[in-house]
Amino acid sequence: MKAPCRITRSLNCPTDGAGPTGLLAVFGNTIYGTTRSGGARAGGVLFSATSKGERVIHNFGLRDKGPDGLVFDDSTKALYGETPAGGLYQAGTIFQYRP
Repeated sequence: MKAPCRITRSLNCPTDGAGPTGLLAVFGNTIYGTTRSGGARAGGVLFSATSKGERVIHNFGLRDKGPDGLVFDDSTKALYGETPAGGLYQAGTIFQYRP
């Protein structure tokens, strides 16, 4: 019999973000993810989680809102993601984070 699924974290919109994208990236012992809204600037967050806890790495805002998923590039050791809104022309952005 498989172990039941369990909730490991409940998000708190003003601080943790809201609406996780469902796409996660793993680097070492850390899981990275994004939320589409919430956070300190109301545009979503990039977060990390380990066995020791979770933390918000970046708060997105009006200029780069609604991050949607991540991909890890082993050759550059960086995470990449995109936002469907914001940027210079309000047509979206591509972002990079190096853990």
